[in-house]
Amino acid sequence: MRVYLFFVLFALTLLGSGFVITDAVAAKEPAWQERCNDKVKRANGKPYCEMVSTLVVQETGQRFLEFAIGYPESSPSARGVVTLPLGVMLTEGVSLKVDDGPLMRFQVRYCNAGGCYAFLNLGDEVLGQFKKGNQAVFSLVASDQKRLSVAVPLSGFSKRLSSIKP
Repeated sequence: MRVYLFFVLFALTLLGSGFVITDAVAAKEPAWQERCNDKVKRANGKPYCEMVSTLVVQETGQRFLEFAIGYPESSPSARGVVTLPLGVMLTEGVSLKVDDGPLMRFQVRYCNAGGCYAFLNLGDEVLGQFKKGNQAVFSLVASDQKRLSVAVPLSGFSKRLSSIKP
């Protein structure tokens, strides 16, 4: 499911074509959805599930940012995967801030035709910030050197996190 972007007028060049992100409105669906993969089974036989929030450009329906959170069997804590559009300045990394909390920085690991991917470990302290927060704001620098910030609403976060926890 998709949630529309919550920010005002930014220009971003993707793959050599002009791409303008303009005013957007919230979608009527919940901000966080559950996504399960029946082909990937946990040790208990249940499918691997994660929670995901996708922000799309209203005019085109194109995905701009996707934030997925899951509990890999190989890790004692949750892990987040942020999918960003091509055209992100890799050297600048990505920052994340929940409401007025501390700024967290992380690097983009790789890019392919589907976008650019950054991974972050989400310990109990960070998950606590998400549970109490109203929005998580991701900030990045586009290839045209403009800083872009997008807000992911955190409404329904706690309930969805409980539903995917192994």
